[in-house]
Amino acid sequence: MRKGFILSCNAGNYKVDSNGEIFMCRARGKFRINKEKPLAGDQVIFDEKENYLLKIEPRKNSFVRPPIANVDQVIVIASITNPPISLALINRFITMSIVCGLKPIIALSKVDLIDKDDELLKKINDAYKDLDYEIIPFSNKSKIGINKIIETLSNKKTVFTGQSGVGKSSLINNLLPGYNKETGDISKALGRGKHITRLVEFLKYNNGWIADTPGFSLIDIDLKPVELATCYPGFENLFSKCKFRNCLHEFEKGCAVKSAIESGIISKDHYEIYLSLLEELKNKKERF
Repeated sequence: MRKGFILSCNAGNYKVDSNGEIFMCRARGKFRINKEKPLAGDQVIFDEKENYLLKIEPRKNSFVRPPIANVDQVIVIASITNPPISLALINRFITMSIVCGLKPIIALSKVDLIDKDDELLKKINDAYKDLDYEIIPFSNKSKIGINKIIETLSNKKTVFTGQSGVGKSSLINNLLPGYNKETGDISKALGRGKHITRLVEFLKYNNGWIADTPGFSLIDIDLKPVELATCYPGFENLFSKCKFRNCLHEFEKGCAVKSAIESGIISKDHYEIYLSLLEELKNKKERF
């Protein structure tokens, strides 16, 4: 028996790294019976002779979409233009990360296509820096900010996630020049990227690992409304200060979040996105 971790999963085939040796494994039927699904990033015990996964070690975290486990940090990549940036989608990625106990870094790609004094860039920087999220503007073409991203990757398993077409695969090509990851164009009709990456895959990078993931234009968050109220970006440290323990930050008196919005600590844009997502979760709960 050997220990290793899963680099990628593809149609029931699992690529496993064990001290630098690569094994292609299948999963025993007991995983299906026990409703266990091996994920990229899982620490596993496997039979090196029969090439079967035998056990999944306890996870420190896991994501449903992208399906990945045991990551140390998340870098949410959003393009400042082409496709146009979506604060709502960024906030969904951030919320997913917070649920998994991680505070993501936000990397803004394609900054070479705008002026450094661009109002949108300033607005985004102000919005997320006020919420204490690190912002890294970068360009795959001009290499602006690439070294800053490299600094964040040391000794970590990092997952890149974001909307289709924002430059995740191009960034990996910059970091791993020999990898030659296929990149996608932006659909003129839809205004968003075409899906090129199909699998979640960990790639060795210096003394750490980076994971590319498929791009998403929609993110389904499976949370109860009160859970969203607890972990939504910027609300994490305020929820405990609300008068009511199950405060949803809508109409309740003594709401610390609404006070922060009124005083300008949290932007109204963030709050409007929250209300929209809250309503979505409420309707989802009613349907089921």
